[in-house]
Amino acid sequence: MSEWSFYTLDNVNVKSIEESKYLSQFNVFPNPNSGNFILDAKLISPQDISIELYDIIGKQIIIENVPKALLIHKEFNLTNL
Repeated sequence: MSEWSFYTLDNVNVKSIEESKYLSQFNVFPNPNSGNFILDAKLISPQDISIELYDIIGKQIIIENVPKALLIHKEFNLTNL
């Protein structure tokens, strides 16, 4: 990464409308960012979830399973990828 690299999170979504009924809040910030960002989410009830991040060509770069999640506050650092 050069010091001028930055990321814009413009394709943040839940896989389906059916799955989104479990979310009461979902935020990703800051946007744009330099590879460091925070995901905050609140689910309606505890759920086993999977957080997956993909690069611009569709390659999966992060997968993290979160069992029985209700509140999620996850910091990501992509500057070393």
